[in-house]
Amino acid sequence: MQKGAAALLLTMFLMGIVPLGAERSKNIDYTPDVLSDDYWKDHEVALVRVTAVGGGRIGYEIVSPIWGAPAAGELPLAHLWFGMHAEPPAVAPGQLWIFYLPKHAPAEVPAEPVASASSPLVKRLLAIARLQRQPDERELPQAAFDADPMVARYALGRLLRQPSAARGLDVARLRAVRDDETRDPHVRLLASDLAMELEGKPRASADEYAWLTSAITHAPAKDFNEVAPLIDRLLEFADRRAPTAALLSRLATNERMPKAVRIAAYGAFQDPRLLQPKERDAVTGEIFAACVELLKDQDAEMRRAGATLLQGILQRLTPAARGAYVERARQALAAASAVEKDRVTQEHFERNLSSLAGPDQDPQDRGGS
Repeated sequence: MQKGAAALLLTMFLMGIVPLGAERSKNIDYTPDVLSDDYWKDHEVALVRVTAVGGGRIGYEIVSPIWGAPAAGELPLAHLWFGMHAEPPAVAPGQLWIFYLPKHAPAEVPAEPVASASSPLVKRLLAIARLQRQPDERELPQAAFDADPMVARYALGRLLRQPSAARGLDVARLRAVRDDETRDPHVRLLASDLAMELEGKPRASADEYAWLTSAITHAPAKDFNEVAPLIDRLLEFADRRAPTAALLSRLATNERMPKAVRIAAYGAFQDPRLLQPKERDAVTGEIFAACVELLKDQDAEMRRAGATLLQGILQRLTPAARGAYVERARQALAAASAVEKDRVTQEHFERNLSSLAGPDQDPQDRGGS
């Protein structure tokens, strides 16, 4: 949010003027979980057209009943939910929206705008709704390879819960989806799980770890969300904590890697499956060393990330596990600050350095290894 908009909202609040929907739970996540069978049981879904807006209420008619038997009606405008921290949009007659109507009212109604009845979102919801009904024996396996990632995720999830419906599914085709770098990472993981299920192989196998390592290392990602789910699965291998830390440290500090991969890699440094607060072991040392290395990166954003990570990691470690890490962090930050040319980054270093120099530091932080 821009500072001006934030200031305006604060002024309106103090004056008692509440924007549309702001008095309700805007900051609670009501994102429609269309992958969950329970969500569909508890909601009706419809494509609606706004017929009237006024007096704090909205009237609507049903254009297409996607799921259930929704009826035309009206709602308090304040009951509509447009997304986490989202500013309420202008709602006007004639607009098309998807309404996710809870069966147990009153409750927040998630609402998403669409341009037409043939929009991708409408097609997605209609496809999942068809699968929610009793699909024939061919429909669910076919949907597992749908181009829409949410449709594919829903179908693959159902097939994993009902392996009998996946009999005869082409395992080679599932593996091709798994290995396709252009596919949604969640779809790739589910395709991998289903392939192993059909082959009678256990999850968390050496083969899966090798595939994940290769997929992450060679990901041509432009967004860290394209890699983060793969790294999250990698962290499930508790017995491979050390090689996982080594891999993520190499990826985070390698300036030749795509930035999205680097960010996803260092984003896992503070995960409790990797960084264990009571442990002062080789894994902790590897992560700490990678953060120090980031302070020397060519990219100022990565340098600032290294400083923030150092502070965050030290805060997570118990006093007994910190040992000499605090002093080493101070020295690294001081050295980086002394040669830093970017003013914003240098100020960032100095703030982090100051936070490590407070008098309330545990005595064990001042020496010993």
